[in-house]
Amino acid sequence: MYCISCGQRLADDDRFCLRCGTPVKKAFEKTSVRGGIRYSPRTPKEGSGNSLHDTPTLSQKPSNTAACAPNSAPFASANVSVKTQAKRTLSRKGRKALIIGGISSFVVSVTLIVLIVVLVTSSRHDLSGTYKYNGRFPITTITFSTDGTFTARCDYYEYSTGAVYYGKYSKSGDVYHIEFTGAKSNSVNSVTNYSDENFGYGFKMSAQKRGNNALDIWVSGGNNYYAWMGTTVTFYQ
Repeated sequence: MYCISCGQRLADDDRFCLRCGTPVKKAFEKTSVRGGIRYSPRTPKEGSGNSLHDTPTLSQKPSNTAACAPNSAPFASANVSVKTQAKRTLSRKGRKALIIGGISSFVVSVTLIVLIVVLVTSSRHDLSGTYKYNGRFPITTITFSTDGTFTARCDYYEYSTGAVYYGKYSKSGDVYHIEFTGAKSNSVNSVTNYSDENFGYGFKMSAQKRGNNALDIWVSGGNNYYAWMGTTVTFYQ
């Protein structure tokens, strides 16, 4: 350390110059509160006799420069927080949209299935009303219902027993399959009653529409099929 007036070399603990008596101003470093600039003393060469002046030199960037930078920690943290919140919001909206879409798809699917079932079922059971045939055949009157059931009887004198037959029908393509499932016999003869109640074992029939009010019916199976094979009769409403 040197005297700022005469350049005399001084000890670190000197308070006055021993040559000229000038008070000693010790060199120091200070940092600007605003700019964060560090000042370092410049000392003259020994014996130069020049006065020592404190000249500030920029040894580091201002501390607030980093704080104000767009990518600094506070800004980066804020950006991450905003992006995270946005992602969470989009994620919640996405999940809600998926749930609503799934429910809507399920409702639409169930509705379509119900409509298809109704259409298929109604098309299989689209016969209704009573059809009659005046001639020799195992049945002469048959009444269809749209629920897929029917009742029938035979009024031809040679075969008539007074029994009422019942069963169910279904449609495949344009052909109706008539299946007898039982009978209500009015005969007092046990053999006749047995024959009536087991009518379905002897006859299986099929039918096809002929126009709006006519129906072709033929024996398509059963124990008595061969007796009626090839016989098709037309019933009219």
